[in-house]
Amino acid sequence: MDDPRLEQLAAGFTNSGSMSGDKLHTLQYLLLLAAQHGMLWVSLNLLPGWNTTTSSPQDDNRLGFYLGAGAQSCNDTAAVHDADTNTARHLGRRVAEHTRVHRAGLTAATH
Repeated sequence: MDDPRLEQLAAGFTNSGSMSGDKLHTLQYLLLLAAQHGMLWVSLNLLPGWNTTTSSPQDDNRLGFYLGAGAQSCNDTAAVHDADTNTARHLGRRVAEHTRVHRAGLTAATH
């Protein structure tokens, strides 16, 4: 894929019942798969939350991931923690913005 117009963007979202639950491994796998397909990876770009005595489990990125959005849901419910949903929305907005910038750059490069 030498033609940059063929590059596509990728990002990772993962969820498990445990706070860690091998989510980092899942994100690393998705990143590697995206790289194998010549895709550009969009990271979370959000500092970890809920890691000080004054922070809260309601903080965005409460689980402290950098590669993508990691969520935790209790195994006996389908509900995703609100903070994890907000973190996923943050990543979705980043992907949308990077897509807009990438497309604008491709348009400018062809004119």
